[in-house]
Amino acid sequence: MAEKFGAEIIVPRLIGSSRPLNFEELGNQIVNEIVPDSINLDIYFRQSDIFVSKDDSPAAIRAYDEETDKILLAAFRGLQKHPLVIFSEALQTDNLAGVAELDPYLKAYDEVIAKAKKLYAPSLISSLHLRSLNNLAAQKDAVRKMRSAETDVLKAVVGVREFINAASSMNTLFKEFQDTLASAR
Repeated sequence: MAEKFGAEIIVPRLIGSSRPLNFEELGNQIVNEIVPDSINLDIYFRQSDIFVSKDDSPAAIRAYDEETDKILLAAFRGLQKHPLVIFSEALQTDNLAGVAELDPYLKAYDEVIAKAKKLYAPSLISSLHLRSLNNLAAQKDAVRKMRSAETDVLKAVVGVREFINAASSMNTLFKEFQDTLASAR
């Protein structure tokens, strides 16, 4: 990552460039070069890692929905600031140690993933369940990268972009699940 940063972004601007360095533009270019806008989630879990129920009844799907809500609410209860706000405040105040406030999020993601992996997902939504687990793991990984801002700001900025992409993908998954839930009624 550092080689790409130096060779493709900094060096051309330093060698004979008539344009002065615009650090905001440079920052945006760095992020855009390193992390694309579209999300291509890593695969953390496979079909063999989840439990699937043959019960696709509306009641089973609603029960799954209620249980996932309980898991999420319990794990993230009490967390006041959004991870992006924590990261942004650490940068704005020039206090990168402030990213330590992300630690409870890492713990919450671990808890949600561990409990969600134990759920039996109705077969009708098992692919959504698997994609959700992978998305949660991607969000956790992105928060972990943001947490590294004290030692690797570039990695942390990449984490921000990955978090935004994963959150957007999770919103799509949520809509797909809501559509499935509505059609199962």
